[in-house]
Amino acid sequence: MNWQVQKRLKIPSSGWIRGWAIFLMFLVTIPVLGQHIPVTFPLLQDHLLFEGLQKERVGLTTSRFRETDQHLSVFYRWVWPQAHMEMYGEYIRTDHALNWRELILNPEHARGYTLGLSKLVPLAKGGHVYLQLEMTQTENSINNLVKYEGSINNQNHGGLGLYENFQVLHGLSHRGQVLGSGLGHSGNSARITLSKVKDLNQFGFSLERVKRDANFYNFNRANGLDLLQWVDLSLGAHWDHRFDCLLLSATARLVQSHNYNYAIRQTNSLGNSGYKKANFHSRLKMAYLF
Repeated sequence: MNWQVQKRLKIPSSGWIRGWAIFLMFLVTIPVLGQHIPVTFPLLQDHLLFEGLQKERVGLTTSRFRETDQHLSVFYRWVWPQAHMEMYGEYIRTDHALNWRELILNPEHARGYTLGLSKLVPLAKGGHVYLQLEMTQTENSINNLVKYEGSINNQNHGGLGLYENFQVLHGLSHRGQVLGSGLGHSGNSARITLSKVKDLNQFGFSLERVKRDANFYNFNRANGLDLLQWVDLSLGAHWDHRFDCLLLSATARLVQSHNYNYAIRQTNSLGNSGYKKANFHSRLKMAYLF
């Protein structure tokens, strides 16, 4: 976002730290007429009740009987107007902990998070250079090796992740579509974006690395299948320009897929090698400003 536009917005503040904002969301997926739908408060079969963050409060057996999948999300944003910089992030966890002790000792269970930083550098001739760094993790954490080792339901290292639940099989989703990260069921990404911006005009480039469905890869590797991790590397370009009341926007991205579809192409003394695929994506948008 252009910093001069952003300065005109009222940045939410907690009152004790300038430029700081934090938001909480509590979500539960519940059974209704044989289907599971997400709601912001737990609607039980007999009555409404806001559950705590620990399963001990209602009892572990009772919690399982209710067949609910709990989700807790925390988002924060910290802005330094004088430095033209901000930090932001989100932490989401499914499957509430048994008690506070487990939550403190094992915050990695069934979690996902996004961390980001952006910075605007003023230019002498007007405009700014915009730098953004962002990473997202939705892959199962390594603690599943201990927590679910030997479990028949999880087949060694299967685990329960951010979008998985043994009671609500489709997890945090709606009509088969994952709610939340655009990485899908489980993936990790890291992206850097560099742009030159002035008012609504901007152009720049981005680099991104995406690790595709890491849970699928880890689960099948642990159960003896020969796979290679699918990783996409991409280079993108974006351009926005305003012509009076007409706003044009164009993006283009070249994606190089390594170990495409996890398959092994050949094996030799140097090890396994997978397929490489190249894809090109482009988009053109137009808006009229009244």
